[in-house]
Amino acid sequence: MKSPTGLSACAVLLVAAGLSRRFGAADKLMAPWQGRPLLVRTAQRLAAAAPGVKVAVVGPDDAAREALLVEAGFRCVTNPDPAAGMGTSIACGATFLRDTLSADAQGIFLCLADMPLVSSALLGHLHTALVADPEPRVVVPVFRGQRGHPVLFSRECLPELTLLVGDAGARAVVQAAGTRVREVPWTDESVLIDFDTPADFARDEHSSLRVDS
Repeated sequence: MKSPTGLSACAVLLVAAGLSRRFGAADKLMAPWQGRPLLVRTAQRLAAAAPGVKVAVVGPDDAAREALLVEAGFRCVTNPDPAAGMGTSIACGATFLRDTLSADAQGIFLCLADMPLVSSALLGHLHTALVADPEPRVVVPVFRGQRGHPVLFSRECLPELTLLVGDAGARAVVQAAGTRVREVPWTDESVLIDFDTPADFARDEHSSLRVDS
């Protein structure tokens, strides 16, 4: 079998099991943004940018989210207790990838479902940084000195990702990488923009940073 190349050599792990506590009673990932549910915007953009393995983590009661993700080309994994924190969702997805990812896969893009502005150019930029230097374990985009998302983890980080717990996400894995973290400058704030409240939707509905129709 031919080895994957380019972005197809990396998996996408999309965390979509959040409880949207700051959004109120509604599900923020199902809320419309620029004409479609936010989750659809994020998932379709990632699917178009990364043709390799795509896995999304959802909660046990997220049938509507799961249906949209499957339609966008993702395989879904269930986190039975998303209230335990993002770390548990990452661990669920990483465990699935550990058991299914091909041996020659280069890395895992850790993506957040409430960040719909991630571009194929950004993913390509992170991937180039990973393969150009044999040292990095983690590649992080940076805008004006602030680290953002998605984060690209080398395949060797998978065992550590499967052990995550709590609300700190993958911060412990990044910190453990020490000098093997590579910060990659990015040209705009898309790596920082997420959607947590109704005000965020209203603010960015008219943003110059827009997804393709």
